[in-house]
Amino acid sequence: MAQQLYEGNYAILNMDVPIDRTVTIPGLNGHQGDNERTVPLAIKQGDSNYPYDMTGKYLALAGTDALGVSKIAGDKDNVEKPKFGYVQFKVPAAFYQALGTFTVAYFEVRSVETDEVISSINVRFDVLEGNKLQMTTGQSEIFNNLTTTAMEYYYRKIKALLEPASNESDRLSKDIEDEIALAAKNGLAVLAKDNRFTGNNVFTGTNHFTGNTIIDGLNMPHYTNGWTRDYTLGPGLSMPTSNAFAISRYEVSSDFHIIWGRGDLVVNHNDKSSDFWETSITMPYKFNSATLYFGDWHTWKGYFKPYHPANNTNTIPISCSGQYSNEVIPTQLLIFGIGDEA
Repeated sequence: MAQQLYEGNYAILNMDVPIDRTVTIPGLNGHQGDNERTVPLAIKQGDSNYPYDMTGKYLALAGTDALGVSKIAGDKDNVEKPKFGYVQFKVPAAFYQALGTFTVAYFEVRSVETDEVISSINVRFDVLEGNKLQMTTGQSEIFNNLTTTAMEYYYRKIKALLEPASNESDRLSKDIEDEIALAAKNGLAVLAKDNRFTGNNVFTGTNHFTGNTIIDGLNMPHYTNGWTRDYTLGPGLSMPTSNAFAISRYEVSSDFHIIWGRGDLVVNHNDKSSDFWETSITMPYKFNSATLYFGDWHTWKGYFKPYHPANNTNTIPISCSGQYSNEVIPTQLLIFGIGDEA
């Protein structure tokens, strides 16, 4: 029975093709200057071309062009229908620079999580003549959009494949070695040029940035207002004429914030029947019972202790002690709040 080459528009790429065989993928053929040429592929396995599950996997394409220049590309988001093994592989423009047949080329199925190589399939494709005003055969450049670790792996594999070749192999090996050294020096497996990261990028581990670092749109805690005296004091408390107690709100996340207050309060409590009394302060913010309060005033006569109420409210009850006759007392208040603005 004739070998099945296509499944609809998808070229079949069988995982079990022997290592000494090369699969021709006509969709990979392109002209000089082509960019992100899309090649639909159906990844299969076994003689019956059973769909290979690409869940948690992706394809990478590597090789050397007709001038012996190294090309490596991978995209962890190129799998279209994982369970069916369908992939939409976009070939970067760097693969369509040098005119002629790729001397070495192969697809690799790799793990998204560990980047481990699961299997490789040798392929063949040609670069046809394009617009001579846009591209000449002398403009082919080393291309790599993977990590330094992947660069070293491909270097070892390509070097092994080219060992029987002539002086062209030695020149290619030196080019790749120079590229690896350059990538390691910069800590990046990319060309030694200015780099710009777009999309969503995650950096883990210890990252060291030297020189001047400018970050636009940094998502950090921020003030939602400056210092304010937009509050209402309870019994026994009032504002002095200068350096009056003020509050400021510092937002950590959408529902968690820090509020602190500092400044002077006028305290007046002359009830000789009891040194212990209650007052309050009503804020422009609402708090729930999970809020944490710290507060005190600077005097030897007694204390100033805010505590959380049972329900969501703007009013913070405060327990106090001591006898005062319109005394101006420096006061501190710190609140770790879970709640919303009133």
